[in-house]
Amino acid sequence: MQKLLNQSLKPKKINFWKLGLAIIGIIFLMRILMRIILTIAIQSGALIGNLVAILVLISGSLFSFVFIYKHLSLFNYKLIDNELILERSLGRANHVIYVITKDNFISLSEYQNWDNNKKIPWLNHLTVNSDKSKWYVVSFNQNNKQTNLVIEPNEEFLEGLVSFSKE
Repeated sequence: MQKLLNQSLKPKKINFWKLGLAIIGIIFLMRILMRIILTIAIQSGALIGNLVAILVLISGSLFSFVFIYKHLSLFNYKLIDNELILERSLGRANHVIYVITKDNFISLSEYQNWDNNKKIPWLNHLTVNSDKSKWYVVSFNQNNKQTNLVIEPNEEFLEGLVSFSKE
């Protein structure tokens, strides 16, 4: 008999006013920074001003990407017999799927008990809430290297994960 557990995590809907304030804040900040860059370019030459302007553009783009990523990502967890499938969707075209079999599964542990010396990149956090007491770390082998993902399972999915890890 085939076991099937499925869980989807959707981020909270973003408030229109919060989004508007964020966009206005970014525009206001960029305007101030560009005014500072203009004074630097006048005083020290165009090369330094151009380099600082490029740095501001890159940092603004990265901030926008992180903001969009945190508010538009959708996470799906599936447990089908001997496979754990974790998916991150950002829009229609950007999907990252992790397929974990029992052969490459290493461990499941609470995030609070996780070794803090082993940092987990924020792109490997498949969570929507900031309540770390509900987070768990799934460790598995991927391309002969240990990969760690942070997930936020509900009670039913957590029970299935525990039984998956013990089998």
